[in-house]
Amino acid sequence: MRARGLKRHNSSGGGYGGRGGGTGGGAVYGRADLPLAPGSPGGWYVYSTGLRAGQGGGAIRLLAGGDIHLDGTLSANAMERELNYGGVGASGGGIFVAARRLTGDGLMRANGALNYSRTNADGGGGRIAVWVGLPLATVEARIAAGAPGVTRRDGYTPFAGGSFEVLRASDAAQDGTAGIYGLAGTVLLVR
Repeated sequence: MRARGLKRHNSSGGGYGGRGGGTGGGAVYGRADLPLAPGSPGGWYVYSTGLRAGQGGGAIRLLAGGDIHLDGTLSANAMERELNYGGVGASGGGIFVAARRLTGDGLMRANGALNYSRTNADGGGGRIAVWVGLPLATVEARIAAGAPGVTRRDGYTPFAGGSFEVLRASDAAQDGTAGIYGLAGTVLLVR
């Protein structure tokens, strides 16, 4: 059984939120609003002996019943490939954060990895989703039900001091997805 983001060609990059680079690069899979899976490795490239590709970024899940203040870095970047002969790039992983409010000057990143070879390809970006304005019990219930009623909140910036990165490793691959989500309609939090 093949993981969804793996590719058919052994010198193609891994995909997740964005497609992997190269011939038959790893496909986009998973959900932008509920990124619970890790990233995918690059294809396996062999040069006289086995050469490992980079490993896909991990999966971070941070659920809080109250506010989260992030001044540091949450990183689900892909692991770099082996340097000898240039292994294939892997995709960024997934970051899922849910809290009543998210503040701070921090960074969340799920970037793809480079391959540093002319014959191989780079990894695609991962996925980041932040759910805001929901009590923990509601978050858990929505996850279990497949996130019904959760929609992207374009222009809503509770994390105005912070930033997201879901970058492809190069132009040969695609960027991933990042967004802030909440329930459709108006949500009023009373303290």
